[in-house]
Amino acid sequence: MKPAVESNRGRWGTAIALAVLVLAFPVFGPLPLVGIPLAMLMVGLPTGRRLVWVSAGLALWLFVLFLPGGPLGQVGRGWALVLGMVFLAISLARPGWAVLTRALGSTGIAVVVGGTVMVAAGGIGVMDNLIHTHLAEVSEILLGDLEKQLPDATGLAELRVTTGQVVEQQVYMFPAYLALQSVAALALAAWWVRRLRRSTSEGFRLGDLSGFRFNDHLVWLLILGGALLLLSSVPGAERVGANLLLFMGALYMLRGFAVFAFLTAEAGSALSIVLGVVILLALGGGLQSLLILVLLAALLMGLGDTWLDVRRRVTDVTRT
Repeated sequence: MKPAVESNRGRWGTAIALAVLVLAFPVFGPLPLVGIPLAMLMVGLPTGRRLVWVSAGLALWLFVLFLPGGPLGQVGRGWALVLGMVFLAISLARPGWAVLTRALGSTGIAVVVGGTVMVAAGGIGVMDNLIHTHLAEVSEILLGDLEKQLPDATGLAELRVTTGQVVEQQVYMFPAYLALQSVAALALAAWWVRRLRRSTSEGFRLGDLSGFRFNDHLVWLLILGGALLLLSSVPGAERVGANLLLFMGALYMLRGFAVFAFLTAEAGSALSIVLGVVILLALGGGLQSLLILVLLAALLMGLGDTWLDVRRRVTDVTRT
């Protein structure tokens, strides 16, 4: 990955983008999900001034540990603990790996461990019920406030039905949302490690968007997700497949945007992209159609980059 811009603007821009991603998939509380792995890194990474860092890490850990959150919050802190332990272990064993590689590996291991624990505790239905109860309570509070403020507004009944459908969809897809949230949270914790100068290792340097990539062999997870989606007769296979497709699809979309960002930087101007957007809007597709086209284009570009390696080819051409 290309080195991240070392200006304050570049560093904080990366942190803001990661924070938005953590908040965009609100399965567990974002503060424990970032704070507990960060505390473990502060305590466990080798460095001088160990007493200072251990004290700061334990203080952060205790602060996050006693945050209110109910049963779902307790599960979230347990998940963050497993996630942080695995991320610390991989960071110590493979310090040269990129942040994204370690974050993906840690999340994958945590999913296996968490899935095993859930099966032993009575199945994934327990977790589904916790998340459904939480989301339903939040939705009821928001809808109740809206009904009090706009008692005569039309469409509130339809909004309540739509909200219920959204809650069901979020519960069904929570493993993918949680995996995406966890990867972003670990990357944000790594950003804070470098920002606080807890470690100056290159292993905690985040690349910019145009250099975003991951192991090409992960495409097999996407293929596996598609295959499982077709096995509707096997209990649980369809849900696993749908979650794998969502998780890997999101990663490939981001990879596609990275390729677009790289090509824009190589061209030296975003004029062609702006003109493309104007043309699509002029064709009467509207913002919704434009958004679908952009996401689909990013997905296809990300998938294509797995085999074509567009950025390397462009770099080779410009060097000759």
